[in-house]
Amino acid sequence: MQPLLERLHPAQIEAKGRIATAFFENPFLEIEAAQAALRFGLSDEDVESVLTDLCEAGVLEASQGGFRFSPEEGVYRAIEAFAVAHREADVAVRQQVMELETLERLREKLSVTQQEVGAVLEMVPVGVFMLDRFGQVLKSNLLGRRLLGLGGESHRVDICGLLGLELTHILASEVQAEVDLDRPLAVVSRPFRVTGSDAGAVITVQDIRNRREMEAQAERIREEFFSMIRHELRKPLMTIERYLADPQVEVGERESLNIARKAASYLGAMMDDMLLLTRLERDPMAIEDGRGISLRFLLAGQDLAFREKAAEAGVQLQTVLPEVDVVFGGDERRLAQVLGNLLDNAFKFTPEGGTVTLEGGGAPKWAWFAVIDTGSGIPPAERKRVLGKFYQVQKGNDRTAGLGLGLAICQHVILAHGGEIEIGEGEGCGTRVVVRIPMESGSGQGV
Repeated sequence: MQPLLERLHPAQIEAKGRIATAFFENPFLEIEAAQAALRFGLSDEDVESVLTDLCEAGVLEASQGGFRFSPEEGVYRAIEAFAVAHREADVAVRQQVMELETLERLREKLSVTQQEVGAVLEMVPVGVFMLDRFGQVLKSNLLGRRLLGLGGESHRVDICGLLGLELTHILASEVQAEVDLDRPLAVVSRPFRVTGSDAGAVITVQDIRNRREMEAQAERIREEFFSMIRHELRKPLMTIERYLADPQVEVGERESLNIARKAASYLGAMMDDMLLLTRLERDPMAIEDGRGISLRFLLAGQDLAFREKAAEAGVQLQTVLPEVDVVFGGDERRLAQVLGNLLDNAFKFTPEGGTVTLEGGGAPKWAWFAVIDTGSGIPPAERKRVLGKFYQVQKGNDRTAGLGLGLAICQHVILAHGGEIEIGEGEGCGTRVVVRIPMESGSGQGV
């Protein structure tokens, strides 16, 4: 290739290489100067200069039909090497041009895609923030920035910190929360991964002021409804109870009247349960936070209250008081109601001749009490369900009396105390229900 370069004038060497390569690849090509100018994109003056230099170098020769390939002896191999090098350079240039064109098309497509994503985000009726794996905002919509009180530079804001979210958590799994800023917001975060990129997260925020107001209004309406029902039913019940307590009633009618009195009392208790459950669901703080509850006194009081019922049912009631008294905080009246509900259920499901045990104790962080019976027990699949409203375990082939609110009330009372209720098996058979209440600061065990 070097001998040919020494023969050629260095000016317009790239054009000379293109023309020499074209003649080398098609040795029978014969072309006029005007045709060469069009084919190779040269001016008439430039193509004359190039063709003349190629003729002087022994690559081409001029004829009546134009210019044709006629290499001199000893120059052919140099022309071949020159053509191969030029062809490789031309291929590399074309590859670069193709890559640049492809990159430009991708940039244009990406630009259109980003515009489409932006347009879609603005149409979504919730606030949206797209974060990368470092928690930086990649994309957000106007509604999201307004809900969080942000300006146009939301990419500089720590969205996770503002919403109280842990970046590691939202990159790994879905997170749902409610956040109160200058307005209540429902926040949902989900991880996402695009092929070829790192993991990120999409966070949606929604103003729930109206929803909370509607929920609060619905709760008020429900409580007012139950209060009205309780009030309206109480009036005839009080009339019935006054009649049933009339001392002038004949002795022979007393037994029937006692049954009616118990039924009226039972109906009143059911209404009280409905109202209490409604209040607890709406406001767990309805529990009064008292101090100085004696576990011994609590257990002994229920033992005394249920002695007569145990005798009537033919069931033995055993009460095991803690050797060292446990003093803790809470609503003593409601906790006594929880114990009463648990004992009442135990007597319902314990056959005559069985045993119901009431016991309690303390731990460094918990006060606990338990009711154990020797009845038919609760199947494992139903142990969580019995804590719901209106659910009852079958007693043989019969449905037990009542609305099925007793254990639901127990669950809400215990949760309001920050405690827990656990249903398991007694020793060998029956049911064991354990309630744990956290010990408050300043309370503890004492003789």
